[in-house]
Amino acid sequence: MSNEVWRGSTLGSHSFESESNVVYAERTQAVFRCANGHLTEVTFAHDAELPEVWACRNCPLDAKPFDVNSPTPPAEESSRVGRSHWQMLLERRTTEELEEILQEQLTLLRERRARGQVEF
Repeated sequence: MSNEVWRGSTLGSHSFESESNVVYAERTQAVFRCANGHLTEVTFAHDAELPEVWACRNCPLDAKPFDVNSPTPPAEESSRVGRSHWQMLLERRTTEELEEILQEQLTLLRERRARGQVEF
């Protein structure tokens, strides 16, 4: 058994396989660009179908395929404008309904305060 020990080797740190006779798969580089102009390079297999959009690595926008040889700026995407809580509330209820709910809640609050049941 002691004749089979490999002295001086660190078995867990590297592989003893050689890279001779290894054929690597063909690869292709795809470049994606977002509306902010950030370029993202991604490596794909040569026969893989490229996606239509890719997440930009620098910002939250989606990036579209970009041909480096013909640099035309991407079409400006309409950025979604943020809505306030009030705007979202008005999408679900009318102003009259909101007034009614407000009056109900104020009545309940005043009754609790009159009884001394104020909660913070």
